[in-house]
Amino acid sequence: MAIIYLLTSTHHITSTLFRQAGAIACSRELPGCCCCDTGVTDDKACPEWSTNEVVQLSVLDLKMAGIVSFLCITYLLGALAVAGRFQNKLQNYKMEYI
Repeated sequence: MAIIYLLTSTHHITSTLFRQAGAIACSRELPGCCCCDTGVTDDKACPEWSTNEVVQLSVLDLKMAGIVSFLCITYLLGALAVAGRFQNKLQNYKMEYI
């Protein structure tokens, strides 16, 4: 379901990133941002970074965060499966004293 939402909202996310590219570049402290202290948040704040480059970096960060969260969820589900199997083994465990 999250993948469907991501695919349908990609245009909205990209258009928002294009409008706020200067502010995003300043908040990420990219090298070459000369005018962030003066309050300029448009494309003139970071002359070395184009709007497309800032958007590509932001999209790449979002994709990497998605991959890491998927790996964490996969690890958690695997740990729960192992815990369930381990609990069943312990319930069937019987000890005999000699």
